[in-house]
Amino acid sequence: MLKKPLLSIFLPVFLPSIIMSGCGGGGGGGGTDTVSSEITSRGVITGFGSVFVNGVRFHTNSTSFTLDDSPGSESDLSLGMVVTVTGTINDDSTGNASSIVFDNEVQGPVSNLTVGLDNNSKTFTVLGVTVTVDRVATSFNDSDFDSLANGDVVEVSGFFDGSLVLNATFLEKKNNFVLDISEVELKGNVSNATTDSFSINGITINYDSSGITTDLSRLPGGISDGIFVEVKGTMSSADTVTATRIHREDAGFNDNINKVSIEGIITDYVDDSNFSVSGVQIDASSALFSPTTLVLGNGVKVEAEGPLVDGTIQAIKVESRGGNSVKLEATVSAISASEESITLNLINGSVKVFRNSQTKMEDATKAVASLSIDNLGTGDFLEVRGMLDGSGDIVATEIKRNDLDDIILQGPVTSFVANSSITILGVTYLTSTGTQFEDINDQVISGTQFFNTLTTGMLVKVKDSEPGDGTADEVEFEN
Repeated sequence: MLKKPLLSIFLPVFLPSIIMSGCGGGGGGGGTDTVSSEITSRGVITGFGSVFVNGVRFHTNSTSFTLDDSPGSESDLSLGMVVTVTGTINDDSTGNASSIVFDNEVQGPVSNLTVGLDNNSKTFTVLGVTVTVDRVATSFNDSDFDSLANGDVVEVSGFFDGSLVLNATFLEKKNNFVLDISEVELKGNVSNATTDSFSINGITINYDSSGITTDLSRLPGGISDGIFVEVKGTMSSADTVTATRIHREDAGFNDNINKVSIEGIITDYVDDSNFSVSGVQIDASSALFSPTTLVLGNGVKVEAEGPLVDGTIQAIKVESRGGNSVKLEATVSAISASEESITLNLINGSVKVFRNSQTKMEDATKAVASLSIDNLGTGDFLEVRGMLDGSGDIVATEIKRNDLDDIILQGPVTSFVANSSITILGVTYLTSTGTQFEDINDQVISGTQFFNTLTTGMLVKVKDSEPGDGTADEVEFEN
């Protein structure tokens, strides 16, 4: 198995334990061999037409695919899945994947589901793991944000943060939960081990130590406290799983790797030379940051790239993958394929956003299987998440085409007139006696209280209810 768990305190990191070395022919002009170097890349699938991971288009002509420990194909992959790619990078910045591995973080029934006050996020529990999904940032298969409900058996992929909350980038509904029948999967460190049971995340695992009804063939040394395992089985009660298979997961890197690219959420931050991303130790003291204004710290989502030396990535670059400070939901007024930009109509003005090879594009209308900028047209309604780069341009991290809805404008405030108007990303929205104002905790406050608190640079969201008239229906502080 190539994939390793995510957090060193909960899920040690999943990447192949193979030695990577540079290779290829000479550089220079036409007629020379293509230069390539080997790479291990772990991140979210952001597009198809080959497979895009961490900004690289990996060709898949000679790729082996493994999904949840079983052979698969490219057609089994979906947007939002976190995968591990091994292969080579060519001198034209494309790649050739020799293997792509997907392994979910948890699969089981949804329970304790709560909806965020803004109705754009949901939090729930699956087999002791707290999961959060986002209306735009999470890709859904055979489900959607609004229909997700308690009792759904779901497969989840994503990134753990420092609080051990799984931030889902992909969720697929398998079926409705049936006791003793629905297959579940969970991972974690063994505790309270006996000859026929142990615990993971507060869930009791019962197993057959003889190996007759539980496959233990990939469990050298048997069960003992502290080892990290993956369990498949069925639930016999709300907190008990009967295991049909248990196998031990690798605990980390054993080899140096010439080039690693890993996406995830920063944890265990001490300083720029000492932090973790998805459980991998990072030293970014000599790295180039993108954007140059990027500030590292716990909870920041990034991609780090560089050689792995003695278990630590010596990062040569670190790029932001946060992308939630800017939120736009509006109709398309113009598209430029040459500069890969999309202009959105915000009634009182427009906002241009740019896409790049890291932008995840998804079509919730299902008009096309794989959305690209060439599929978009004026009048399309888009939900965009993104960030401001060092030059002030908006770079989209997620673009989702959806059905027409309320206009949303979120970003840093550049100017305002108390009890009259607010300007965000160059677009001015009027306020009125009918505008509802909310504080950072989504509690209703007066317009006077809002403007007395407001300063330029603060993050604010404006909602202009469909079809939009240029006057804000809701204005609220964000963080």
